[in-house]
Amino acid sequence: MMTIGSKKGAAAALALVALALMMTVLLSGCASPQPAAPSASSSAASSSAASSDAATAPSDDITVSVLLTEDVAGSQLQETQLQFSEETLTVNAPAGADALEALQATQREVVTEQTDQGTEVVSIGGLGNGDAGEGSHWTYEVNGTVQTEAPSACILQDGDQLTFRFVG
Repeated sequence: MMTIGSKKGAAAALALVALALMMTVLLSGCASPQPAAPSASSSAASSSAASSDAATAPSDDITVSVLLTEDVAGSQLQETQLQFSEETLTVNAPAGADALEALQATQREVVTEQTDQGTEVVSIGGLGNGDAGEGSHWTYEVNGTVQTEAPSACILQDGDQLTFRFVG
């Protein structure tokens, strides 16, 4: 027979597991994509109410800091050079934006490739995978944590710090 104390203990343990999962997402910066919101009603009354609410509603944009950098010695670069010096840019993106969308908001030249894991970055600012020798490539971090999923699968939060780093 289960006692009240053990029910409370089980509930507390479950709450701790849920908290740990939420902290992991917050620390890494990537969240699971949210399902699309249901479409708005087509009635005229709903449309006019929605448009008047939109004018007074706060923006759902997020602000993300994007650092573009490379960790390759200059002598290792073959003929292609970065088209930008290391720089940190602040971008605004809609809530629910992924790491790739934030990178594209920097207005730097970005070349991508579709893979089974999602859309991957192939080149930024003219510096592409393999340009500093075999194995050189772009990686990315969110809030200092190296990410393993495609940037298109990494949902950002307001205030995240995104780093795209060319390594070789």
